[in-house]
Amino acid sequence: MLITLRRASRYPSPSPTTLRPFTASSITRTHSVLENGTSSLHQQTQLPQSFTHDTLLQNKRVLIANRGEISMRIARAAKSLGATSLSVCAPEDVSSPHVEFADEHVVLEKGKTAIAPYLDIESLTRVVVENGVDFVHPGYGFLSESAPFAQSLESSGIEWVGPPPGVLQLFGNKIQARALAQRSNVPVVRGSGNLTSGEECLGILNNGDVRLPAIMKAAFGGGGRGMRIVRDLSQVASSFDSCQREALTAFGRDEVFLEGKHAL
Repeated sequence: MLITLRRASRYPSPSPTTLRPFTASSITRTHSVLENGTSSLHQQTQLPQSFTHDTLLQNKRVLIANRGEISMRIARAAKSLGATSLSVCAPEDVSSPHVEFADEHVVLEKGKTAIAPYLDIESLTRVVVENGVDFVHPGYGFLSESAPFAQSLESSGIEWVGPPPGVLQLFGNKIQARALAQRSNVPVVRGSGNLTSGEECLGILNNGDVRLPAIMKAAFGGGGRGMRIVRDLSQVASSFDSCQREALTAFGRDEVFLEGKHAL
């Protein structure tokens, strides 16, 4: 069962006088090269309209589908824009700073691992609906590139802070993104499709389809998680197993592929 807890944050919201809303303005862009080779750049652009915290997010509720420092930074931004921040946490994280930093928080159901609750789309969508959330910000990692999560929220009438589900469906999967690049005649480095075993990976390397040094990557990964550099064939089996485990733990998907350093 989901447990919802609400408490006033011990971190006060910024004073309205400290906020610096954007306003329409005109600035010139000039670029000059100085004698010593450095440049001075005076930028100026026309903003389409004034933007203030009270006109966009005042009294809105933003759920942060992440934890730790990422969640705290989003909560800080939400406060500065006049929104109420709602964090989520696994039972193991109930004393974490990001929980106290937000205006409200929800303790998720315990999962098989400490991060499993942050990957539970059904549970998170239910939290969003039950707590009257207007926006969901996924941060990065976890479900930030999950098309099913974005689609689940969109179907529930909730604003997703990120690319549309269709874009995530394509680019959230690096194997599909590579294939699109190739169809569009965009140069890519040598690589493989989805690999199901270390033996399959070894076969690709032995055939010369991808040459060492190479890197194993989680197809649905991000932020440097689920990546292993392979410099020798003796590293293939162990690297594949650890890469796949980390990908499944961090992103809920265990698809892995291989990329080399040489272009096609």
